[in-house]
Amino acid sequence: MEAYFDVYRSLLQNSLGPELGQLAASSSVAIIVLAVLVAFYRMIKASTNLPGMGEDRAEALSRGDSTGAVKAPRRQTLTVKLDKGALQKARELLNTGSDLDSVCRAIEPEYASWASLQQQIFRRAMETLLNTQRAAGI
Repeated sequence: MEAYFDVYRSLLQNSLGPELGQLAASSSVAIIVLAVLVAFYRMIKASTNLPGMGEDRAEALSRGDSTGAVKAPRRQTLTVKLDKGALQKARELLNTGSDLDSVCRAIEPEYASWASLQQQIFRRAMETLLNTQRAAGI
């Protein structure tokens, strides 16, 4: 690589003079390196299929938002109150051989209509709660 740079620098120095040739050679090498890095960045970004912040801002501007602010999605909160009877029923169902998913469906009627992520969170919370009570001897 250095041999190519030396040949390139000597050609520029012969054409432009020693100082200007050295400056032009260094500048053009820096630009080439920057171009390669930008191309590499774009390849990685395209391979991940993630939208960039600029695209979101452009979309916000096209909707008429002059600031280009991007609104964050609203979080959903889910609160489920379980009484001791529901926890006792869950323990009994697990002891009879039911899987945790069936137990969650039995003690929370809305469980079947929830999104997969909500179901997973509820299952893990139930598992943690039941394991904690089992360890405490409740």
